[in-house]
Amino acid sequence: MYAIDVENLELKNAQKGIPRHKKVQTIDEFKNVLFNNYKHSLVFNRIGSKKLDVFNIKQEKVGLVNFDDKIYILDEINTLAFGHYKIKSH
Repeated sequence: MYAIDVENLELKNAQKGIPRHKKVQTIDEFKNVLFNNYKHSLVFNRIGSKKLDVFNIKQEKVGLVNFDDKIYILDEINTLAFGHYKIKSH
């Protein structure tokens, strides 16, 4: 997830797996998630198929959240990926 806000241009953001009409539209929404511990979840409908049968799927996703579940923070500067051998297992 990222957002770039440049003067006189529209907001450039990347949110994988989220339809365009459901993406966060303003930089203030990104800041709210990042600094206020807000979780942005959304529900949308999509068309899916399985074995040549086509049907509608109602899907719920977490759009934005400020928790990184792939990084283990050692201190203010150093991090390790989860599963790294230096992380002590409890």
